[in-house]
Amino acid sequence: MKKLLLKTVISLCTVCWLNTTAQNQNPKTIAETQNAANPEKVTCAFSFNDVTVDSIEGCSGPFAPYTLTVHYTGTCPNVTMQIKYNDMNGNDAYMPFNKSGNDFSINVVNDATGQDLVLIGTDGNSSDSMLFELYTIPCEVSISYNVLYTNCGANIYSNFSSNFCWPLDNYFRLKKLNSNTEIINTTSSSIYSVPNGTYRIEIHDIGGCSTGWDTIVIAGPDRAAPTNLSAVQVGSQNKVKIKWEDNCGYSDIPLDFFQIKYRIKGNNTWSFKIITHPKNTNSWDKYYTKIDNIILNTVYEYRISSTVLDDKSLWSPIHEFCIGGGCAARTVSETDVDESNDAIAVFPNPAKDVIHLKFEEAPESPVVYTIYNQFGKLVLTNNMDVNSDVMQLNVSSLNNGLYFIAAMVDGKKHTARFVINK
Repeated sequence: MKKLLLKTVISLCTVCWLNTTAQNQNPKTIAETQNAANPEKVTCAFSFNDVTVDSIEGCSGPFAPYTLTVHYTGTCPNVTMQIKYNDMNGNDAYMPFNKSGNDFSINVVNDATGQDLVLIGTDGNSSDSMLFELYTIPCEVSISYNVLYTNCGANIYSNFSSNFCWPLDNYFRLKKLNSNTEIINTTSSSIYSVPNGTYRIEIHDIGGCSTGWDTIVIAGPDRAAPTNLSAVQVGSQNKVKIKWEDNCGYSDIPLDFFQIKYRIKGNNTWSFKIITHPKNTNSWDKYYTKIDNIILNTVYEYRISSTVLDDKSLWSPIHEFCIGGGCAARTVSETDVDESNDAIAVFPNPAKDVIHLKFEEAPESPVVYTIYNQFGKLVLTNNMDVNSDVMQLNVSSLNNGLYFIAAMVDGKKHTARFVINK
């Protein structure tokens, strides 16, 4: 077997290179036979000994396209060349070279890359073939990335130069410092919501080019706290279902746990509950859990935080809940009414015999309500099951004057004022 000396020029990919070897599979077999039998009739015989590889542009590797250009230095006329390869179904397939004088070029299609190719040439009388092998040599390159901080962590975006091997398909790998466990191994060109901490990061492309492992420190603002907290009594039991949302999401980086701390209002000691796998309610950002052994008719305070890769979020603001029929039974005065609170509305106002309470959404548990006059005296109390976001109350027993209503709705207390004018 004779080896063909290949002259290679890498012109596009500045960070990868190809190692090519070429061997004649059956050099001059046909030509030598013809010359021996009829030397006066054979003026030339095509051979890859008369071919040089002038340029190979692109990067090798699976699905990495490249352009192959060769130059024929022999004297045979009517020379044509083609590539033989296995297609995606394992069948033989052929691709013809484009010819310009004695130069031949071809753009190798995606399903032909990353495998051994056979180059076949002929002048119509004699033929020759050559095995053309491509090898990817991994290369250390400087691939940069950009970090954008948000209130949910850091978003990291790869930054490839335009002449990189295969800039549309690159891979992120992320590990915690001093750990061999990969947190991220994704085909995406970006990763999102990376918590604060120190990591090892690597980016590589499909052709084998890689940044190598680099150390990156994420030190952004504190992670945002969960939002939209609510607490609802479970049936008539002494337990509550705590619900919340976390808009940061945990698609790229896995959530470690949520933590709830709760206490009786006025007590300095918190109780804690860790929720490793909170239940999801209809969408990815909504969660809930249950807390047992709640004392009825007692006001509790609670708040929630999340932990991702040992990075704790901020604590949510303190919220309150109270379950039981006596939760709303306390004096309500003018100062209790929050004018900016649109969670409950009273209409008509002024009213005569009936008022309607309008809620943001239909309550999940019975609504306990109490009504006080302008002097803080309790004049009416009851509880009702409500199937919609509007509740109707009969107030025909009330005299003309200013009144305050306190309604306990799914563990939250809402207040409003109204006027009776008959």
